[in-house]
Amino acid sequence: MKLLISSSFIVLLLILSCSEYKKSNDTQEVSQKKKIPKYVKVIKYNYSFGVQDTIGEISKESKFDSNGNVTENKIYVEGKIYNKWVSKYDSLNRIIELIIYGKDGTLKMKTVYDYNSKGNINFEKISLGMDLDYIDKIIYHADKLSYRYDYLNDSLISRKVVTNGKGVIKITEYEYDNHNRLIDVYEINSGKKIKIEKLNYYVNVKLSEHIYFNPIWEYTYNVTGDTIKIKQYDKIGKITFSRLDILDSDGKYVETKGYDELGEPKFINKYYYEYY
Repeated sequence: MKLLISSSFIVLLLILSCSEYKKSNDTQEVSQKKKIPKYVKVIKYNYSFGVQDTIGEISKESKFDSNGNVTENKIYVEGKIYNKWVSKYDSLNRIIELIIYGKDGTLKMKTVYDYNSKGNINFEKISLGMDLDYIDKIIYHADKLSYRYDYLNDSLISRKVVTNGKGVIKITEYEYDNHNRLIDVYEINSGKKIKIEKLNYYVNVKLSEHIYFNPIWEYTYNVTGDTIKIKQYDKIGKITFSRLDILDSDGKYVETKGYDELGEPKFINKYYYEYY
């Protein structure tokens, strides 16, 4: 049971870390409304049978530049470093390089990003230092991966094609509503089109819910676009993990509380900030 929970927690941290990089292009708007953090530390307290059984250990440390871009993430598991993410940005605050190091400091993965004349991401090239067990929800065994993007109306991604040295290994298609909001994501394998993500929105256009399939992760957002609830389900629809978030008036995380399939507390994360 402990191994299962740890694996889910690692995947959750990876998803949340990726979401931080995706939001980096919005930092100019955010900086006008919120204080920019320089450093964030997350302390994790584990629980067994509803009782706290640890005194607290670091689960994540993040560093930001003065524009609010995440420049470094360190992820810890059971008090020991699991991996480190280091990123670089261009003058427009667009991520141009992401490097992941393993717990022993060796290079695990390097991603280079390129943008077209419209400012949209054109492709990603991924080089692996060694095989990874988690990349974009699929196990790959390749030395290099390339992501190519096709667009609608010069701005909306319609298709992502992943290739390695042997050819195409994954195709993802994106569908939008009449307001140009992403609503469905599909994966095409062996000629079959399978829905892997679904997004719902508030009336004010803000994202309200984001559902990932296989495994099922359900994200719920408040009206300002911050995550406030996360649930994981098994194949029969039973909740196997959930997380509730407490945020301050600036939309920053104060606490996150994780629960098991019985609703018993499993951990509490507490966030500590330093600002520019």
